[in-house]
Amino acid sequence: MAFKTSDQENKAIYSQGLKTISGVNFTYREIDVIACLVNQRAEKKVAAILSVSPKTVNAHVRNIMIKLSCNSKEDIIDFIENSGKILLIRRYYSNLLILNSFLLKLKKIAQVINRKNINCSII
Repeated sequence: MAFKTSDQENKAIYSQGLKTISGVNFTYREIDVIACLVNQRAEKKVAAILSVSPKTVNAHVRNIMIKLSCNSKEDIIDFIENSGKILLIRRYYSNLLILNSFLLKLKKIAQVINRKNINCSII
């Protein structure tokens, strides 16, 4: 059995079930944003999870609303709930959180390593 990272699994979920939802095509990043919105995340928290600015998140939300011809985040959530893809979106979101947590831990490790003068000598 091969091990899949959260990012690899999300790419597979996206291409197999979330690229097109109810006849509407979404980008990979739009699905990232939709997954966060469905899980009741505010734009600042979405930005933190995705490592982008809140303005970037807002632009994605606007683009999604245009694609869906809707006017609110609530309408986006309703669209996903009515599409039958809610369980896939929730799994996708869980993977986003795992990936985000992993990347934050790597940053902390990098800070510790960079603070110390670690030398490696080959004898």
